[in-house]
Amino acid sequence: MTRAKHPHGFRLRVKALCALTVLLAAAPSCDIKEDRGPCPCLLTLIYKEVPEVVRDVFRARIYRGESLQKDEEVNPSAEPEGHSVYVSKGENTVCYFGGVRKGRLESDRLMIPEGEESDPVFLGSETVTCNGDRASVLLDFRKDYCLLTLELELLKDGTYPYDLEISGNVAGVDIRYLIPVEGNFRFVPDVKSENVRSARIPRQKDSSLTLTLTDRKDGRSHSVPLGRLIVESGYDWNKRNLDDITVRMDLTGGDVSIDIAGWESGSVSDISL
Repeated sequence: MTRAKHPHGFRLRVKALCALTVLLAAAPSCDIKEDRGPCPCLLTLIYKEVPEVVRDVFRARIYRGESLQKDEEVNPSAEPEGHSVYVSKGENTVCYFGGVRKGRLESDRLMIPEGEESDPVFLGSETVTCNGDRASVLLDFRKDYCLLTLELELLKDGTYPYDLEISGNVAGVDIRYLIPVEGNFRFVPDVKSENVRSARIPRQKDSSLTLTLTDRKDGRSHSVPLGRLIVESGYDWNKRNLDDITVRMDLTGGDVSIDIAGWESGSVSDISL
């Protein structure tokens, strides 16, 4: 069998075409410099002083403008060096939150079901520019609830004659903008002992918190302007990490005193019950 003869120039063109095909097949899609723009960026979430309540799991939602890119479940105990995820290049917002037990995520709002106290929520939001192949962002959780402890002065027979309920106008938090969300907050404080009650309160936007006492014998109710008393005591609802509060109520003397962790005690007298 004789091999067909081709012009010399034809053989050279075939060899060049084959070589170019091999090079293109071997090249990764994002290795050619002029094509790197559309390629994603590997973003690593680094944690700072992770609170115990979020040590095993928290959620990170990553936005590009108004669009949700990623919704990640992160386990810091399993990934102590950080959690990495591919995102679009450009400016991204990382919203993260943990400590959720009964709260419901409605769009970008973490809401407290009516009749429940706030979850022990820790959260934060960071903006990061991702222009290269890799970027990182430091997560700095803030405490977004206040543990309210009520210490009640008992009657001489060692009993407390009132049922208690706390109500207010804030029932959640916007996880993107870290601001309180309006809603009906209503919770019967947990009984720790005969004279101690407790409740977790979400970050407030006003002084609407009210403590209602209902007499177990005759059903009559009395309202205490708890929110106003807390603010007048020097408490700051805009503080990054919310302080806890102890409220002491003396029925016989008609006094209410407010103790704030890390602050000097404040007191307000002459509360008629």
